[in-house]
Amino acid sequence: MNSPDISVIIPLYRVEEYIEDCLRSVLEQAIPLDIILVDDCGGDQTATIAKQFLEKHANEHTQWQIITHEHNRGLSAARNSALDVARGNYIYFLDSDDILLEGALEGLLNQAKTTNTQLCIGDIRRQVGDPISCQLPPNTLLEGVALREAYLREYFYCMACNKLISRTFILHNNLYFIEGLIHEDETWSMQLAFCMPRTIYYAHETYWYRNARENSITTQTNIPHLQARLLGQLVFLNKTLELGAQARILSEPNYQNRINTICRWALNDIPSFEQFSIKQKLHYYSLVVKHAHPALRQPESLGIDPRMRRIASISSLPSTLSSLITLLYSAFWK
Repeated sequence: MNSPDISVIIPLYRVEEYIEDCLRSVLEQAIPLDIILVDDCGGDQTATIAKQFLEKHANEHTQWQIITHEHNRGLSAARNSALDVARGNYIYFLDSDDILLEGALEGLLNQAKTTNTQLCIGDIRRQVGDPISCQLPPNTLLEGVALREAYLREYFYCMACNKLISRTFILHNNLYFIEGLIHEDETWSMQLAFCMPRTIYYAHETYWYRNARENSITTQTNIPHLQARLLGQLVFLNKTLELGAQARILSEPNYQNRINTICRWALNDIPSFEQFSIKQKLHYYSLVVKHAHPALRQPESLGIDPRMRRIASISSLPSTLSSLITLLYSAFWK
């Protein structure tokens, strides 16, 4: 059998309620596909439901398989496992609680082929809230520095989903996901933007994002999850600094603005980690702020959560006094 145009990669983890809708939307696409599901050991019947659904509804033009991890390894590892066995000319990542809109993959594929680009990005319809659209004119073709600048200015989203990407390009540039992180898409998309030569914007909604689901990855607040989230932010920051140095753009305004945006996002995140002690929050603050613009290091910095300013104030004090206040704050922090 010839290689299909697209491999659709779908990690499976505790989505019994949604997986049939997801797979139905994939099978309704009007082109042959290579569907790769990765069972990441969520402890429920998601993989069984998916297998039964595909056995009943997949047609002869659809190839599919289920990879099973021995234990839960996370979203990044699930995507990486699928990349190793994918056969399509292009890769498309789809979360298992989301849905493809009618004609989505055919539209993205035709746009990529017509323009001879290795990356095609569509718009996203959200369950709740306004659509996520690229801040670009329709059919914009970006190349080289213009593509990198569009990323730094946040003209397109950093989600890995709803991007049609050349499989050869991914493998050649070793664009695997870093395992053990939360928000791994930010680092991956940034690496993609810095090495991708050409991309085309397909100005149509192609993806339905279920952004109001309880118990999703983005709503968890247990300690291991928060630690992985913090690590993801630090890796994102450090990788951005590394690529900026390689591209020799450390002094460019757009690059500096993006670094400060990352720092501000990370700093404002700290007060929400109620399970963390003030000592842990101070440690994380010190890791982030050393990369920030000097203005962000001041407690009165505009755009910083007021609770974060209290942490900043403590961290700027002499170590002995800081330790004392840390002990007092640990008893009253809210």
